[in-house]
Order: sequence, then structure tokens, then C-alpha cells
Amino acid sequence: MWMRVLVVCICVVVLAGCRTRPFDEAAPDDGGSVALDAALDAAKACEANCPLGCCDLDGICETGLKDSACGAAGRSCRACRSVDSCVTLADGSGGSCVGFQHAPCNPMCSGCCQGMNTCIDLANISAQACGTGGETCSVCAPGDVCKGECAHPQPSCGPSNCAGCCIDGAYCAVGTNNNACGQAGQACQQCSDTARCQSRPSGGGHCGDGQSCGPLNCGGCCTDGECVPGYSTSLCGTKGDTCRVCQSGESCIGVFPGGGICEAPPLCDPGSCSGCCNGNQCVTAADLDTSCGGGGSGCQDCTAFGAHCVLDPNGTSGYRVCVVDGCSPSNCNGCCDSNVCAAGNRDTACGSGGRACVSCNHCANGECS
Repeated sequence: MWMRVLVVCICVVVLAGCRTRPFDEAAPDDGGSVALDAALDAAKACEANCPLGCCDLDGICETGLKDSACGAAGRSCRACRSVDSCVTLADGSGGSCVGFQHAPCNPMCSGCCQGMNTCIDLANISAQACGTGGETCSVCAPGDVCKGECAHPQPSCGPSNCAGCCIDGAYCAVGTNNNACGQAGQACQQCSDTARCQSRPSGGGHCGDGQSCGPLNCGGCCTDGECVPGYSTSLCGTKGDTCRVCQSGESCIGVFPGGGICEAPPLCDPGSCSGCCNGNQCVTAADLDTSCGGGGSGCQDCTAFGAHCVLDPNGTSGYRVCVVDGCSPSNCNGCCDSNVCAAGNRDTACGSGGRACVSCNHCANGECS
């Protein structure tokens, strides 16, 4: 009997010490379940909004093209093994870890390098993996195509529609890549092994040695850090000076040892021309019926009044005049010296309108002054 009472007492004491939690009292939260739920929600949101790339542990959409974060179509990113490399998928949805392919990724690669070890050879480059000569693969902008380098389709590519350089006359590239370097719609060129493509503030680039353009390395003139020949009227200069634009009426005259200088053509006058002057042009073969004269005087077109060009009957050395039959106001714009229609602008034969020539101290425009 006493044993039964003892057992009952022990059970009462034990139950009294084992307090049960009410059903409506929440269990203590250590933060783990909340963080897990948040991570799952972020992963679901990333997957729904990351069609091109992969989702990292924080639910951020990555490109999916890195060896450390490789994946596609919104799936979880993964790190590739050291012997693998993340390669762009053909559909552009991201990348995939693949083993060593084609050739080591270095300048011996004909196409571009994807990751550390993978060479996308020239036959397999695309807008999602574009490049040549072992450079890092580029993803072309929407609408661009891969022509060895990313380029935008541009019919009749040239200076009027391309700030970079043109590939095959139909595609405009940025022009700042060593394998497609150029500017102002010129044809793209490949820089040599000792040069690199230097970008220009005005757009495109040029192959240079990285040194600043100046007298020590440029025989022409410098524009935007680039040395150009310096022979054109829009880019004229020499000895590494800054190129200048020649003014109206000037020409870029070549000088030794290179480049040019802007100069106005020399004035045509009696002191500089032994023939006749057609504006500022000296016509030395001044015995043409259409350009008759001499001594730096203005050329006459004898054919305008049915005349022809002959040596001056008065014997002026090297001077030629228009001769007509019966010089008169009807056929001579200058002045008549016997049977010769003279230009009428010489001090010894001054006049106009076919009137008789006169001598004076100074003749100007057919009038003595």
C-alpha cells in the first residue's frame, strides 16, 4: 500500500515541474527560418526577372558569364572548376561551365577568349562572344553584329555617318580596338604589335605608340594627340605643331622635311609674272587667243571680238596683243592703237571702248589719272 502512494506522489511532483506551453504561444525564433524564407523569396523573384544570366546567393541577377558566377535563364549561379571556363551560350541566355576547348586562350587564339582557358575560334564568334586575336570576348550591343569586332550595320559607311571606322564599307565600328582601329568613317585597320589603338576625343581612334604627339615624334601636325601628314587644308601643319585649318583663299603648301603651311597663292602682278594675269593666276603661255597679254597685265580673250593674239607691233618685248581688222568700238573693249586692239591698261596705251589709245602718267582701268 505504501508503495502505491509513493508512486502517485512522484508522478504529481514530476508533472508539476513539467509546464506545458499553451497552443497559442509561439515558439522562440532564432532568426534562421526568417532568413531562409527571405532567401527563398529573393531567389524566386530573381529567377522570374533574370532571363539572361543567373541568380547569385543574394538574389541578384548576374550576367552568368564569369567563371566565379556562371549560369543561364535565371538559374542559380555556380563557380566553374579551375579546369573549366564559363562559355557564352548561343541563345544569349547566359553561360555554362565547360572543359578546356579548342586552343589555349592567348594571342594564338584566332577568335576571342572566354574566361581563363577557353578560346572561341574565329569560326564560332558571335554577337554574344565577339573578338579576334585572343582579346577578351565582348557582348555586342542590341542591333549590332560581330564582324570580328562589334559593329553597327551602316549602308554606305563613311565620314558622313560613322565617327569610328568602317568594316567592308557596310558596318560602323567604334574604332578603338587594336584589331579595328580608325576614325571619321575611314576603313578600320589592325594596329601593329608595337602599337595600340588610342581613342580620340572626337570619336574613333588611331594606332599609336602611346606617346604624346609633338616635335619629337611627328613630322606633320598633331590633332587630338594623333600625328597626321599635315598636307590638307583642313589639317595643315609641320614639325609636330597643332594642325590648323587654312583660311579661305589659302592652300596647304608642302615644306621640307614634312607637313605643310597655310599660305595664300602669290599675287599675280608685273613684278611676279612675265605672261598675263588671269585673276591671281599667271598664264605664262600668254600667246593663246583666249589668254593674250604680257608683262603681268590682265589677260584678254581675243576671241570675244573676233581677234587673234600676236606679238605687240610696237615691239614691247614679250608682250602680245589682240589684233582685229579695222579696230573700232564695235570690236574692241580696250583702245585702238592703229590697227591693234590693246588692253587699254598700260601707261603708253590707255583707253577703253575702242577709242584711240593715249599715253599718260598712270593708267587705271582704261582711264588716265
